[in-house]
Order: sequence, then C-alpha cells, then structure tokens
Amino acid sequence: PRHVLRRQLTKAGELGFSCYVHPEIEFFLLKPGPEDGSVPVPVDNAGYFDQAVHDSALNFRRHAIDALEFMGISVEFS
Repeated sequence: PRHVLRRQLTKAGELGFSCYVHPEIEFFLLKPGPEDGSVPVPVDNAGYFDQAVHDSALNFRRHAIDALEFMGISVEFS
C-alpha cells in the first residue's frame, strides 16, 4: 500500500537517501477468443524481449512505446 511506501521513503530520507520510484507498465496481447471461459491464448510465441522479425506484436509494441513517450512516460526496455 501507498502508506507503507511513504513511511519507508520518509525513513530513507532521514538516513540521507533519495529514492526514485515509478510503476512498471506490463500487459499481455491475447488473441480474440470465445467467451466460454477458455484459457486466453497469446497472439504469438515470442518472448517479451524477443526482437524476432516475425514477431506479430512488434508493431503494437512500437506504437505503445511511442504513445507512452508522447505522454512523458519514459520506456527503458521494450
């Protein structure tokens, strides 16, 4: 919870530390599927850091990164 973070940041500050924190944005790309309670299926088999040319999610990731950076959210890894 946020109050735990605030308390720890205060303690760290009292000890002379400066902390920088931010959330990690994470998502999964899934194929559209039946609404019968089936298990979701990924759009491809590529790993998160896989930069294979055949990665069908590559264009989406590029667009998502551009949109995040446009909003001032830096992207360290993609």
